Amino acid sequence: TEGADAGAKTSFYSRQQTNKSGQSPGAGSGIAVVDTMKGFQENLTAFDKTGKKVFLTMQQAFGTFNEEGGLIFNNFGAQVAMSRQILGPMLNDLKKLGPEGEVAAAVGEGMLTLQESFASLGDTIEQVFDINASASFESFTAAWEGATMEQKAAVLAQGFSAVAGAIGSLASTMAAASRNRIAGIDNEIKAEKARDGNSAASQAKLAKLEAKKEKVKKKAFEMDKKLRIAQAIMSTAAGVAAALSNPLTFWLAPVIAALGAVQIGIISGTSYQGTGGGGGGGGVEALSMGKRNNTVDLGKGNNAGGELGYMRGESGTGTGATDFKPTPAFTGAKYRASGGETAGF
Repeated sequence: TEGADAGAKTSFYSRQQTNKSGQSPGAGSGIAVVDTMKGFQENLTAFDKTGKKVFLTMQQAFGTFNEEGGLIFNNFGAQVAMSRQILGPMLNDLKKLGPEGEVAAAVGEGMLTLQESFASLGDTIEQVFDINASASFESFTAAWEGATMEQKAAVLAQGFSAVAGAIGSLASTMAAASRNRIAGIDNEIKAEKARDGNSAASQAKLAKLEAKKEKVKKKAFEMDKKLRIAQAIMSTAAGVAAALSNPLTFWLAPVIAALGAVQIGIISGTSYQGTGGGGGGGGVEALSMGKRNNTVDLGKGNNAGGELGYMRGESGTGTGATDFKPTPAFTGAKYRASGGETAGF
Protein backbone atom coordinates (compact mmCIF):
# COMPACT_ATOMS: atom_id res chain seq x y z
CA THR A 1 0.00 0.00 0.00
CA GLU A 2 3.03 2.28 0.19
CA GLY A 3 2.72 5.46 -1.87
CA ALA A 4 -0.99 5.07 -2.63
CA ASP A 5 -3.76 6.94 -0.94
CA ALA A 6 -5.92 4.61 1.20
CA GLY A 7 -9.06 6.53 0.25
CA ALA A 8 -8.37 6.05 -3.44
CA LYS A 9 -7.88 2.33 -2.92
CA THR A 10 -11.12 2.03 -0.97
CA SER A 11 -13.12 3.91 -3.60
CA PHE A 12 -11.58 1.81 -6.36
CA TYR A 13 -12.47 -1.38 -4.55
CA SER A 14 -16.04 -0.13 -4.16
CA ARG A 15 -16.20 0.52 -7.92
CA GLN A 16 -14.97 -3.02 -8.54
CA GLN A 17 -17.74 -4.43 -6.40
CA THR A 18 -20.45 -2.47 -8.22
CA ASN A 19 -18.91 -2.68 -11.69
CA LYS A 20 -16.78 -5.79 -12.12
CA SER A 21 -15.44 -4.74 -15.49
CA GLY A 22 -14.21 -1.34 -14.33
CA GLN A 23 -14.29 -0.21 -17.99
CA SER A 24 -14.43 3.34 -19.22
CA PRO A 25 -12.74 3.20 -22.64
CA GLY A 26 -14.43 6.34 -23.93
CA ALA A 27 -14.35 6.70 -27.70
CA GLY A 28 -12.03 3.73 -27.96
CA SER A 29 -9.99 2.34 -30.81
CA GLY A 30 -12.67 0.04 -32.16
CA ILE A 31 -10.67 -3.01 -31.10
CA ALA A 32 -12.52 -4.56 -28.19
CA VAL A 33 -9.56 -6.12 -26.40
CA VAL A 34 -7.49 -2.91 -26.69
CA ASP A 35 -10.31 -0.70 -25.44
CA THR A 36 -11.03 -3.04 -22.52
CA MET A 37 -7.35 -3.12 -21.60
CA LYS A 38 -7.10 0.67 -21.66
CA GLY A 39 -10.19 0.91 -19.50
CA PHE A 40 -8.66 -1.32 -16.86
CA GLN A 41 -5.31 0.47 -17.02
CA GLU A 42 -7.05 3.79 -16.47
CA ASN A 43 -8.92 2.44 -13.47
CA LEU A 44 -5.91 0.66 -11.99
CA THR A 45 -4.46 3.98 -10.93
CA ALA A 46 -4.64 6.19 -7.87
CA PHE A 47 -3.05 9.40 -6.63
CA ASP A 48 -0.58 9.70 -3.80
CA LYS A 49 -0.65 12.46 -1.20
CA THR A 50 1.21 14.81 -3.52
CA GLY A 51 -1.34 14.32 -6.30
CA LYS A 52 0.97 12.21 -8.43
CA LYS A 53 -0.65 9.35 -10.39
CA VAL A 54 0.59 5.91 -9.36
CA PHE A 55 -0.35 2.47 -10.63
CA LEU A 56 -1.94 0.09 -8.17
CA THR A 57 -0.84 -3.51 -7.84
CA MET A 58 -3.46 -6.24 -8.36
CA GLN A 59 -3.51 -6.77 -4.62
CA GLN A 60 -4.09 -3.07 -3.96
CA ALA A 61 -6.76 -2.84 -6.65
CA PHE A 62 -8.82 -5.90 -5.75
CA GLY A 63 -7.86 -6.74 -2.18
CA THR A 64 -9.86 -5.95 0.94
CA PHE A 65 -8.09 -3.98 3.68
CA ASN A 66 -8.90 -3.29 7.29
CA GLU A 67 -8.94 0.16 8.83
CA GLU A 68 -5.24 -0.03 9.57
CA GLY A 69 -4.47 -0.70 5.92
CA GLY A 70 -3.71 -4.38 6.43
CA LEU A 71 -4.71 -6.84 3.73
CA ILE A 72 -7.40 -9.27 4.88
CA PHE A 73 -8.56 -10.75 1.55
CA ASN A 74 -6.81 -11.00 -1.83
CA ASN A 75 -9.97 -11.58 -3.88
CA PHE A 76 -8.30 -13.80 -6.47
CA GLY A 77 -11.64 -14.38 -8.18
CA ALA A 78 -12.01 -10.70 -9.07
CA GLN A 79 -8.47 -10.63 -10.45
CA VAL A 80 -9.19 -13.52 -12.79
CA ALA A 81 -12.53 -11.95 -13.72
CA MET A 82 -10.57 -8.98 -15.04
CA SER A 83 -8.59 -11.33 -17.29
CA ARG A 84 -11.81 -12.76 -18.67
CA GLN A 85 -13.15 -9.29 -19.32
CA ILE A 86 -10.04 -8.41 -21.29
CA LEU A 87 -9.67 -11.66 -23.24
CA GLY A 88 -13.37 -12.40 -23.74
CA PRO A 89 -13.79 -10.33 -26.95
CA MET A 90 -10.69 -11.90 -28.50
CA LEU A 91 -11.92 -15.41 -27.72
CA ASN A 92 -15.29 -14.65 -29.30
CA ASP A 93 -13.55 -13.41 -32.45
CA LEU A 94 -11.44 -16.57 -32.60
CA LYS A 95 -14.56 -18.74 -32.56
CA LYS A 96 -15.69 -17.08 -35.78
CA LEU A 97 -12.61 -18.28 -37.67
CA GLY A 98 -13.83 -21.83 -38.19
CA PRO A 99 -12.69 -25.11 -36.59
CA GLU A 100 -9.08 -23.98 -36.12
CA GLY A 101 -10.21 -20.78 -34.42
CA GLU A 102 -12.54 -22.81 -32.20
CA VAL A 103 -9.58 -24.89 -31.04
CA ALA A 104 -7.58 -21.78 -30.15
CA ALA A 105 -10.60 -20.28 -28.38
CA ALA A 106 -11.16 -23.53 -26.46
CA VAL A 107 -7.53 -23.48 -25.27
CA GLY A 108 -7.89 -19.87 -24.10
CA GLU A 109 -11.24 -20.59 -22.47
CA GLY A 110 -9.75 -23.61 -20.74
CA MET A 111 -6.91 -21.54 -19.31
CA LEU A 112 -9.33 -18.97 -17.98
CA THR A 113 -11.58 -21.64 -16.47
CA LEU A 114 -8.56 -23.23 -14.82
CA GLN A 115 -7.53 -19.88 -13.36
CA GLU A 116 -11.06 -19.23 -12.13
CA SER A 117 -11.29 -22.65 -10.49
CA PHE A 118 -8.08 -22.31 -8.52
CA ALA A 119 -8.71 -18.63 -7.77
CA SER A 120 -11.96 -19.72 -6.12
CA LEU A 121 -9.99 -22.31 -4.16
CA GLY A 122 -7.58 -19.60 -3.00
CA ASP A 123 -10.44 -17.34 -1.96
CA THR A 124 -12.09 -20.22 -0.07
CA ILE A 125 -8.87 -20.99 1.81
CA GLU A 126 -8.54 -17.35 2.87
CA GLN A 127 -12.21 -17.13 3.89
CA VAL A 128 -12.28 -20.42 5.79
CA PHE A 129 -8.89 -20.02 7.47
CA ASP A 130 -7.24 -16.60 7.18
CA ILE A 131 -5.18 -14.47 4.79
CA ASN A 132 -1.94 -16.13 5.85
CA ALA A 133 -3.16 -19.62 4.90
CA SER A 134 -2.60 -18.93 1.20
CA ALA A 135 0.84 -17.41 1.65
CA SER A 136 2.79 -20.68 1.57
CA PHE A 137 2.39 -24.44 1.79
CA GLU A 138 3.72 -24.40 5.35
CA SER A 139 1.16 -21.82 6.46
CA PHE A 140 -1.62 -23.77 4.77
CA THR A 141 -0.51 -26.99 6.49
CA ALA A 142 -0.54 -25.28 9.84
CA ALA A 143 -4.02 -23.89 9.25
CA TRP A 144 -5.26 -27.29 8.06
CA GLU A 145 -4.01 -29.09 11.16
CA GLY A 146 -5.92 -26.72 13.41
CA ALA A 147 -9.12 -26.69 11.34
CA THR A 148 -12.44 -28.30 12.19
CA MET A 149 -13.97 -31.06 10.06
CA GLU A 150 -16.48 -28.57 8.59
CA GLN A 151 -13.68 -26.19 7.59
CA LYS A 152 -11.69 -28.98 5.96
CA ALA A 153 -14.79 -30.17 4.11
CA ALA A 154 -15.42 -26.67 2.74
CA VAL A 155 -11.87 -26.43 1.40
CA LEU A 156 -12.01 -29.96 -0.03
CA ALA A 157 -15.29 -29.17 -1.76
CA GLN A 158 -13.73 -26.22 -3.55
CA GLY A 159 -10.63 -28.27 -4.32
CA PHE A 160 -12.65 -31.06 -5.94
CA SER A 161 -14.63 -28.43 -7.85
CA ALA A 162 -11.40 -26.94 -9.16
CA VAL A 163 -10.24 -30.33 -10.42
CA ALA A 164 -13.65 -31.00 -11.99
CA GLY A 165 -13.45 -27.64 -13.76
CA ALA A 166 -9.97 -28.44 -15.04
CA ILE A 167 -11.14 -31.79 -16.42
CA GLY A 168 -14.13 -30.11 -18.07
CA SER A 169 -11.84 -27.58 -19.72
CA LEU A 170 -9.60 -30.35 -21.01
CA ALA A 171 -12.62 -32.21 -22.39
CA SER A 172 -13.86 -29.11 -24.20
CA THR A 173 -10.42 -28.44 -25.70
CA MET A 174 -10.02 -32.01 -26.92
CA ALA A 175 -13.54 -32.02 -28.37
CA ALA A 176 -12.74 -28.85 -30.33
CA ALA A 177 -9.54 -30.45 -31.61
CA SER A 178 -11.47 -33.53 -32.74
CA ARG A 179 -14.04 -31.39 -34.54
CA ASN A 180 -11.18 -29.64 -36.30
CA ARG A 181 -9.75 -32.97 -37.49
CA ILE A 182 -13.16 -34.17 -38.66
CA ALA A 183 -13.71 -30.92 -40.55
CA GLY A 184 -10.38 -31.43 -42.29
CA ILE A 185 -11.37 -34.94 -43.38
CA ASP A 186 -14.74 -33.65 -44.58
CA ASN A 187 -12.90 -31.13 -46.74
CA GLU A 188 -10.82 -33.94 -48.23
CA ILE A 189 -13.99 -35.91 -49.00
CA LYS A 190 -15.61 -32.87 -50.59
CA ALA A 191 -12.52 -32.23 -52.73
CA GLU A 192 -12.37 -35.86 -53.91
CA LYS A 193 -16.04 -35.86 -54.87
CA ALA A 194 -15.50 -32.66 -56.83
CA ARG A 195 -12.43 -34.13 -58.57
CA ASP A 196 -13.96 -37.50 -59.48
CA GLY A 197 -16.15 -39.39 -57.07
CA ASN A 198 -17.28 -42.02 -59.58
CA SER A 199 -14.32 -44.17 -60.61
CA ALA A 200 -13.40 -47.28 -58.66
CA ALA A 201 -10.18 -45.65 -57.43
CA SER A 202 -12.05 -42.55 -56.28
CA GLN A 203 -14.71 -44.63 -54.54
CA ALA A 204 -11.99 -46.57 -52.74
CA LYS A 205 -10.34 -43.33 -51.61
CA LEU A 206 -13.67 -41.95 -50.38
CA ALA A 207 -14.34 -45.15 -48.44
CA LYS A 208 -10.90 -44.87 -46.84
CA LEU A 209 -11.53 -41.25 -45.85
CA GLU A 210 -14.92 -42.15 -44.38
CA ALA A 211 -13.31 -44.94 -42.37
CA LYS A 212 -10.65 -42.51 -41.14
CA LYS A 213 -13.31 -40.01 -40.07
CA GLU A 214 -15.23 -42.72 -38.27
CA LYS A 215 -12.08 -43.76 -36.40
CA VAL A 216 -11.44 -40.17 -35.29
CA LYS A 217 -15.04 -39.79 -34.12
CA LYS A 218 -14.95 -43.04 -32.16
CA LYS A 219 -11.63 -42.13 -30.52
CA ALA A 220 -13.00 -38.70 -29.60
CA PHE A 221 -16.11 -40.29 -28.11
CA GLU A 222 -14.11 -42.71 -25.96
CA MET A 223 -11.77 -39.98 -24.70
CA ASP A 224 -14.67 -37.66 -23.91
CA LYS A 225 -16.41 -40.50 -22.08
CA LYS A 226 -13.37 -41.10 -19.86
CA LEU A 227 -13.02 -37.40 -19.08
CA ARG A 228 -16.73 -37.02 -18.32
CA ILE A 229 -16.55 -39.96 -15.90
CA ALA A 230 -13.56 -38.39 -14.17
CA GLN A 231 -15.36 -35.04 -14.03
CA ALA A 232 -18.48 -36.68 -12.58
CA ILE A 233 -16.37 -38.37 -9.88
CA MET A 234 -14.77 -35.05 -8.89
CA SER A 235 -18.12 -33.23 -8.98
CA THR A 236 -19.69 -35.90 -6.78
CA ALA A 237 -16.80 -35.67 -4.33
CA ALA A 238 -17.20 -31.88 -4.28
CA GLY A 239 -20.92 -32.22 -3.56
CA VAL A 240 -20.35 -34.68 -0.73
CA ALA A 241 -17.66 -32.49 0.81
CA ALA A 242 -19.87 -29.42 0.51
CA ALA A 243 -22.67 -31.25 2.32
CA LEU A 244 -20.28 -32.23 5.10
CA SER A 245 -19.12 -28.64 5.54
CA ASN A 246 -22.32 -27.71 7.36
CA PRO A 247 -24.08 -29.73 10.11
CA LEU A 248 -27.45 -28.81 8.59
CA THR A 249 -26.61 -30.58 5.33
CA PHE A 250 -24.77 -33.64 6.65
CA TRP A 251 -27.69 -35.88 5.73
CA LEU A 252 -27.37 -34.90 2.04
CA ALA A 253 -23.91 -36.43 1.68
CA PRO A 254 -25.09 -40.05 1.04
CA VAL A 255 -27.84 -38.82 -1.25
CA ILE A 256 -25.37 -36.85 -3.36
CA ALA A 257 -23.01 -39.83 -3.41
CA ALA A 258 -25.80 -42.13 -4.62
CA LEU A 259 -26.92 -39.73 -7.33
CA GLY A 260 -23.32 -39.29 -8.42
CA ALA A 261 -22.92 -43.06 -8.68
CA VAL A 262 -26.01 -43.20 -10.89
CA GLN A 263 -24.63 -40.46 -13.12
CA ILE A 264 -21.29 -42.22 -13.43
CA GLY A 265 -23.05 -45.48 -14.26
CA ILE A 266 -25.11 -43.84 -17.00
CA ILE A 267 -22.03 -42.27 -18.57
CA SER A 268 -20.14 -45.58 -18.33
CA GLY A 269 -22.99 -47.36 -20.07
CA THR A 270 -22.94 -45.17 -23.16
CA SER A 271 -21.39 -46.60 -26.31
CA TYR A 272 -20.39 -45.22 -29.66
CA GLN A 273 -23.12 -45.82 -32.22
CA GLY A 274 -21.25 -44.78 -35.34
CA THR A 275 -22.68 -43.44 -38.58
CA GLY A 276 -21.92 -46.42 -40.82
CA GLY A 277 -19.65 -44.30 -43.00
CA GLY A 278 -16.52 -46.27 -42.23
CA GLY A 279 -17.51 -49.43 -44.09
CA GLY A 280 -16.74 -52.95 -43.00
CA GLY A 281 -19.70 -53.02 -40.65
CA GLY A 282 -20.60 -56.52 -41.80
CA GLY A 283 -24.33 -55.79 -41.83
CA VAL A 284 -26.78 -57.32 -44.33
CA GLU A 285 -27.34 -54.87 -47.15
CA ALA A 286 -29.85 -56.89 -49.27
CA LEU A 287 -31.97 -60.03 -48.92
CA SER A 288 -33.61 -61.88 -51.82
CA MET A 289 -36.47 -64.24 -51.04
CA GLY A 290 -36.69 -65.65 -54.58
CA LYS A 291 -39.98 -66.40 -56.40
CA ARG A 292 -42.26 -69.31 -57.20
CA ASN A 293 -42.39 -70.51 -60.81
CA ASN A 294 -45.90 -71.21 -62.10
CA THR A 295 -44.92 -73.19 -65.24
CA VAL A 296 -44.38 -76.93 -65.83
CA ASP A 297 -41.98 -78.45 -68.37
CA LEU A 298 -43.84 -81.61 -69.47
CA GLY A 299 -40.87 -82.73 -71.57
CA LYS A 300 -38.58 -83.17 -68.57
CA GLY A 301 -40.54 -85.16 -66.09
CA ASN A 302 -43.59 -87.20 -65.21
CA ASN A 303 -44.44 -85.86 -61.77
CA ALA A 304 -48.18 -85.28 -61.58
CA GLY A 305 -48.35 -85.46 -57.78
CA GLY A 306 -45.41 -83.14 -57.37
CA GLU A 307 -46.70 -80.71 -59.95
CA LEU A 308 -50.11 -80.52 -58.28
CA GLY A 309 -48.55 -80.12 -54.80
CA TYR A 310 -46.23 -77.39 -56.03
CA MET A 311 -49.09 -75.45 -57.62
CA ARG A 312 -51.13 -75.75 -54.42
CA GLY A 313 -48.21 -74.37 -52.38
CA GLU A 314 -47.68 -77.46 -50.29
CA SER A 315 -44.46 -78.02 -48.38
CA GLY A 316 -41.72 -80.07 -49.96
CA THR A 317 -38.39 -79.94 -51.76
CA GLY A 318 -37.38 -79.03 -55.29
CA THR A 319 -36.57 -76.12 -57.53
CA GLY A 320 -39.88 -76.07 -59.39
CA ALA A 321 -42.99 -78.02 -60.33
CA THR A 322 -41.04 -80.44 -62.54
CA ASP A 323 -38.92 -81.94 -59.72
CA PHE A 324 -41.02 -81.01 -56.69
CA LYS A 325 -41.50 -83.75 -54.07
CA PRO A 326 -44.17 -83.07 -51.44
CA THR A 327 -43.37 -83.87 -47.83
CA PRO A 328 -45.14 -87.21 -47.06
CA ALA A 329 -47.85 -87.20 -44.43
CA PHE A 330 -46.30 -90.17 -42.67
CA THR A 331 -42.73 -91.48 -42.60
CA GLY A 332 -43.23 -94.65 -40.58
CA ALA A 333 -45.47 -97.70 -40.33
CA LYS A 334 -49.24 -97.23 -39.84
CA TYR A 335 -51.49 -99.63 -37.98
CA ARG A 336 -55.25 -100.04 -38.00
CA ALA A 337 -57.35 -100.99 -35.05
CA SER A 338 -57.81 -104.40 -36.64
CA GLY A 339 -54.06 -104.96 -36.54
CA GLY A 340 -51.44 -105.44 -39.15
CA GLU A 341 -49.16 -103.18 -41.15
CA THR A 342 -51.02 -101.22 -43.79
CA ALA A 343 -48.31 -98.86 -45.13
CA GLY A 344 -44.62 -99.14 -45.83
CA PHE A 345 -41.79 -96.70 -45.41
